Amino acid sequence: MIYLLRFLQASAILIFQAFIAPTFNVFGVTPNLFLPYVMFLGFFDENKYTAFILLSVFIAEDLLMPELLGLSSFMLLTIFFVVSFSGKSVNKDRFYVVASLAFVFNLFYGIFFYLFGFFRTGSLLNLIINSSVFIIYNSLFTVFALALFYFMSKLKITFKDA
Repeated sequence: MIYLLRFLQASAILIFQAFIAPTFNVFGVTPNLFLPYVMFLGFFDENKYTAFILLSVFIAEDLLMPELLGLSSFMLLTIFFVVSFSGKSVNKDRFYVVASLAFVFNLFYGIFFYLFGFFRTGSLLNLIINSSVFIIYNSLFTVFALALFYFMSKLKITFKDA
């Protein structure tokens, strides 16, 4: 049952990433909805098969961005494995630790992603401006989304018989 839930969550994020996230564009940078979800699952999900579920959805996401096919999947899975393997030694209850990690992973993701874009376009100024906006914007978004995911995971919804 948890596999189906993770697949549905990731599929819903894919739909939001494709159709709703572009409306929150800032200087041509769309927020990455998968990065906070991947970090959240890496920190708090003990399921070892989550990576396979995420991979299937990441491949679908890469098909939406065919110019860098496979790059996003590779980076997100790498971040998932780094977070899940190091998550046991990190104090996840401290906000500044999670915020710092969000910045570091956005830095890694943004520089890597825009570096490949630089090889495609050759514009150094575009690389510096876009990666800076991406890192700042997505770091703030990731911290907010991680707090939201954490809060939602603590909610207990029960139904009482009438």
